[in-house]
Amino acid sequence: MSNRPAPQFRPRRSKPSGGRRRKWLIPAAVVAALLIFAAAGTFIGLAVTGGGDDSPGAGAATPSNVSQSTGGTDGGEDRLLNAPAVGLVIQLGDLPGDYRTYPPETYLLAPATLATNGIFAKPEDADQLLPKWGYDSGYQVSYQPGGQLAAVLQGKYYIRVESMLFSSVEGARVAYAYIENQHASRPGSERQATKNLGNQSSAFKILSGTVGPSELPQAFHRFVFRRGNLVAIVQTMGVDQYMTVDKARDLAIVVDDKALGKRPAPTPTPPKGGTPAVPPPPTPTATR
Repeated sequence: MSNRPAPQFRPRRSKPSGGRRRKWLIPAAVVAALLIFAAAGTFIGLAVTGGGDDSPGAGAATPSNVSQSTGGTDGGEDRLLNAPAVGLVIQLGDLPGDYRTYPPETYLLAPATLATNGIFAKPEDADQLLPKWGYDSGYQVSYQPGGQLAAVLQGKYYIRVESMLFSSVEGARVAYAYIENQHASRPGSERQATKNLGNQSSAFKILSGTVGPSELPQAFHRFVFRRGNLVAIVQTMGVDQYMTVDKARDLAIVVDDKALGKRPAPTPTPPKGGTPAVPPPPTPTATR
């Protein structure tokens, strides 16, 4: 019996070709009585970005979902990045406190993987759209707090980062618009009003179920941004009372700083199991 939370930001998906299982990141064996998290609502969203449009089904911003995270670079040159995607994600050295890489959810994002990870309405859409967008490469990394769900109940959270590179800025711009629309068109969304990051950005939230066997509401936040030909998605999961979109946005700032050359972007070769090597710890950007 699995005791990892189900993917709240994306529909359930089939096992991708190539044999690597695609489950959402969180293994969470804290006590023997942990329950399987329900695969509740598909995640949602509406963009609050430089250039995002309001979309049907996306809720209005209220004081409770207005971000206090104001760091990072808003706008700037629409640059063509050449760095490998593995260097444009969160590394262990970027995270404060006790976090562990979760190997089953850390790997290269091949086109076949993207086709089944929930970004697309239908897997076959990827076969048509990825070549049009000029998809080049991508990488996903997932982290869990050292205490897993016990730590989450005390305010820690799970993290997943997906970074995707395209052969042109225009291809990334079209891909970003598609991803944003996929979130915006799903019901149950709560718009998160944030300061823009990168050339375009969007923020979303969903409440779904409770954390483990507790009665504490489980909150998922996602921050999506584009910097030139990079589209990155940062997702957090934690107890609602401890979580805001600021945590996801602050982590996205780290990724954007790497894209801009403001922060070390080590590019370790992922071992056979898919887990990236731990880089030397840089001076971290503060995360909330």
